[in-house]
Amino acid sequence: MAYTITQARPLLTAAELELFDQSRAGPIKELTLARLRGKVTRTRTLRDKYRDLFRRQTVSVRKAPATPGRSPAGVDNERTQRKADILQEVLGRFEERVVVLEAKLEREASAPKSKKVVSPRAAAAKRGSQEVATAAKKSASARSPGARSKAARSSAAAAPQ
Repeated sequence: MAYTITQARPLLTAAELELFDQSRAGPIKELTLARLRGKVTRTRTLRDKYRDLFRRQTVSVRKAPATPGRSPAGVDNERTQRKADILQEVLGRFEERVVVLEAKLEREASAPKSKKVVSPRAAAAKRGSQEVATAAKKSASARSPGARSKAARSSAAAAPQ
């Protein structure tokens, strides 16, 4: 179940609530990979803290003698369990975003470097010189053997290097 800010506000401290808020759709996209990794570490620490506290509270409730004024076992630490659940959800969102950003960096690193950009005018000029050289070769093949070698020399001299 996804928790809303209204459900999380009464349970979380100000720092925890800030983590919750930064894990939401808009703000999480503004975080860099380094900051996200820091948030993951901080959220995991808090989640582990509340999980451990929940376990300790559960054990202490079981060991405590039954008294008429005590609430049933498990209800005393429901708040702690909900905090751990909220922080688990926040951690999941941060970790998903880290995976997305790392994949993006991986794609950018493996992508081939951009090729040399050639302007349309330069490309047309290059095509034009190639067409002239091809036409000269074709016309030379129709001539006598001596004319062919002379045409080949002139087309080689005319081709830009």
